[in-house]
Amino acid sequence: MKTAKNKIYKVIAIALLFLGVTSCSKSDEYLKYTEGGEISYTGRIVNLSIHPGRNRVKVEGIILADPKVTEVRVYWNSLRDSVSIPVDRTEDRDTISYYINNMEENIYNFTVNTLDALGNKSIPTQLTQTVYGDRYQSSISNRPFKSNTIVGDSINISFSTVDKSSGIVGSYIQYTNILEELKTAFISVDSTSIGINNYKASSPYKYRTFFIPASQGLKSIDTFFTDYKQITP
Repeated sequence: MKTAKNKIYKVIAIALLFLGVTSCSKSDEYLKYTEGGEISYTGRIVNLSIHPGRNRVKVEGIILADPKVTEVRVYWNSLRDSVSIPVDRTEDRDTISYYINNMEENIYNFTVNTLDALGNKSIPTQLTQTVYGDRYQSSISNRPFKSNTIVGDSINISFSTVDKSSGIVGSYIQYTNILEELKTAFISVDSTSIGINNYKASSPYKYRTFFIPASQGLKSIDTFFTDYKQITP
């Protein structure tokens, strides 16, 4: 009976010893990868925003409390592409405003970290944003013209209502006045007609429409224009 109990105790002792060795081994692995068991994170960028644009984006944010931060790094294309934004801490806060240029038209997932001089990183912040380009440019068109009415040296020009989700803002109209001067008038997308005085009767005028698209609740930093369309009354 004692022999059986002794065998059981030996098995338990061996199992406990094995668990202890395994536990120490895992702990040692953790210490190896964290260099002593401490992970040093830098402070994250706050109020981070990435604004859409034409073949570019604008990165904005604020570095607040962490004085160790020396760099902001922005990644995209599954971390294959990146830019480094230097941080010069001259005050308690530093405002980041940086353009990433020469980007292809696409929808991107961005990952943003702050870093210190030792290469320690912050917990990443991830944002999605659109880069516009030739495809968007080719998709926009002039606001449809409806009619014009001339009375003396005044002209009233009417346009169709349009869907504002495309980013349309308004149209510029170039015309010649009675003094032979080239003038420009503006009509908002919210209006359907515009009256122009001192217009040179029967002279042609032209107009073009401009767009500021929005993505992720942020307006594009760039404006897109259509070609001019000429109208002869």
